[in-house]
Amino acid sequence: DKVPLTRVRKHFGRDFSDGCLTAEVIKHYWPEVVDLHNYQEALGATRKRENWVTLNHKILKKHLKINLTKSQIEDLCNTVKGAAEKVLVQIKKKLETKKDLSIEPPQLHAGHRRAHDEREREEAPHR
Repeated sequence: DKVPLTRVRKHFGRDFSDGCLTAEVIKHYWPEVVDLHNYQEALGATRKRENWVTLNHKILKKHLKINLTKSQIEDLCNTVKGAAEKVLVQIKKKLETKKDLSIEPPQLHAGHRRAHDEREREEAPHR
């Protein structure tokens, strides 16, 4: 209830079924890992599933070490009683200990890596 959300919560499971509000909650506490433009409000199962798969891959697995199963994602999309609450509790626990989590730097593509390495060599003091 402390997190400002873009939608008014009416029916908890249904409101969290598309993953958008879950992304907003995580962004509130850890803004640098969530890009809200990746998630679209949805009524249809396909778009809801896509949002959850994206959230699972980009945020939950990578940064919070939570890996939702296909079954859990289906339960979330279908507003199975208690599914959203279970996931939010897991997220809350991980966010409370996020000081132990590290944000991995983005991987450089091979061309960028070579240019980066060359710049470092040029800037390094000559011995």
